[in-house]
Amino acid sequence: MERRKQLCAWGAAALIFVVLMVVTPAIPQSEEYHNFADQRELFLGWEQAEAEVAALKQQLETAVQKNSAFEDNTSQLDGALKECVRQLRQLREEQEEKVHDSITKKTHEWDSEKQEFEKQLVELKTQLDDAKTEAVTLDHELQARLEAVEKENMALKTELHSRSEGLQVLLLERELSNKAAETASKQHLESIKKVAKLEAECHQLRSINRRLSSVSNHRPIASSVCVKSLTDSQSDSSERLIGMDSEPSCSDLWASALIAELDQFKSEKASSKNLTTSVEIELMDDFLEMERLVALPEIDHGSFGFGAEADSFQVVRRDSPPRVENEILHHGLIDSVCIPNTLNVISNIPFLFVGVVGLTLCFYRNYFRLRLQGEIWGWSIFFLGVTAVAFGSSYYHLEPNDARLVWDRLPMTVAFTSIMAIFIVERVDEKTGTTSIAPLVIAGILTILYWRFFDDLRPYALIQFLPCIIIPLMTILIPPMYTHSSYWLWAAGFYLLAKVEEAEDKQIYKWTNHIVSGHTLKHLFAAMVPVFLTLMLAKRDIETERRSLLQKWKIYWIRIKEGGLKAESLECEYSAVSVTV
Repeated sequence: MERRKQLCAWGAAALIFVVLMVVTPAIPQSEEYHNFADQRELFLGWEQAEAEVAALKQQLETAVQKNSAFEDNTSQLDGALKECVRQLRQLREEQEEKVHDSITKKTHEWDSEKQEFEKQLVELKTQLDDAKTEAVTLDHELQARLEAVEKENMALKTELHSRSEGLQVLLLERELSNKAAETASKQHLESIKKVAKLEAECHQLRSINRRLSSVSNHRPIASSVCVKSLTDSQSDSSERLIGMDSEPSCSDLWASALIAELDQFKSEKASSKNLTTSVEIELMDDFLEMERLVALPEIDHGSFGFGAEADSFQVVRRDSPPRVENEILHHGLIDSVCIPNTLNVISNIPFLFVGVVGLTLCFYRNYFRLRLQGEIWGWSIFFLGVTAVAFGSSYYHLEPNDARLVWDRLPMTVAFTSIMAIFIVERVDEKTGTTSIAPLVIAGILTILYWRFFDDLRPYALIQFLPCIIIPLMTILIPPMYTHSSYWLWAAGFYLLAKVEEAEDKQIYKWTNHIVSGHTLKHLFAAMVPVFLTLMLAKRDIETERRSLLQKWKIYWIRIKEGGLKAESLECEYSAVSVTV
């Protein structure tokens, strides 16, 4: 404000100085010339100067008024500024007080929490010390238990080893006993045949003896006939009969032949002492029965035929196992070491994993890019069937029988039929394939029920093996809708290998030193079928040029031939150039 006042004073002084400078030169001129004109001009100049001075005064007054207004505004602004500074200082003090209060409050809270944490830390340290002491004691106890368990484990291992050796010995004995039983049964059948033959010859000899008893002069002829008949049955008996032509009657020859045959049977019986006790008892009974028949007086041919039929029926009855054993052999699986069918059950886990993953990816953000409704339904049913195979097959292999076999074959049939419907959708017609899903699945289920109630596997075999033939043929001959169709052939190849391994179950079990059976490998190779189909669904895309695999192979073969011809032509040109050089 003071500086503005000084500036206004300096401006007024400057205006007065300018007026004096303008007015003072005109006065000497009026005094020198005293002209009227000059006076007039001087007067006009004076008036003009006065007017200018008045204007300057007016401007000075306005400036002073503005200056006063500015001073008033400045004083007001100074007051407002002071008020703002005061309020700001007050707010700052209040804020500082609040901050100080909050800091003191927080420090008190933190101190209390720190004290609590310190208390908890002390408690935790005490608990840690207690836990360390308990751990040390438990460590000693566990060490003692571990040593005891190791000792027990070693004892169990030795016992297991001894029992396994005993089991192997029992298996060998069982095989030997089975072989001995087979040989004994064969010898038994042969002995029965020989006895029947001897009885027939004895009957012939009796009839001849009756005929020749009335005519006593024909004894040499009868002796020769007896010798000829006995040479056909047994060489030893014939030699004895030839030396006994001079004997008085043919009945003596017949008795000596039978005694020789029985001696031979007894020698054969003495040579088979390594057979099992049960087989020996049966053979002894049979031989005693034969001796009893020989010791009997003359019996007619009809009674002998009935006895032979009864013996043959008894042999057949002994050799033929009961129906329950047939069922057990039908469901017998070679994987029976330790826990029966363990690997056959565990090997179904890949079906569960692949089925769940495939079923999830069918609906998770359309990962497989399935565009058609028939594809969605078909692939969903297929992966659902693969998942059910894991449960059904495991349920069957835990206790194999016909009732549980239904739940093993049912999910596989659903998977086969859904694959067939998917192929019709992709290769033939979408509408036809979509409408065929339900009939094919129902037909597969009906084949299982037909087998279960009528014991006929032909419809089920047709449903199972028909896709194995049709799918590779359709893959090769019909143009596909999508790429990577060769994965179908890989899947078919793995399924074929699975069936081969199932057929060679026991042989593979022997080849792997009784570790893995062919049925277990069959499960693993069959699980590769949905694995390859899942990879195909993840990789495939729309086929721009719809060509069958056969057409692609032909084109590839033509290109190979053309490449070979080009290579031969280049070699010929190169050789021609080398010759000209």
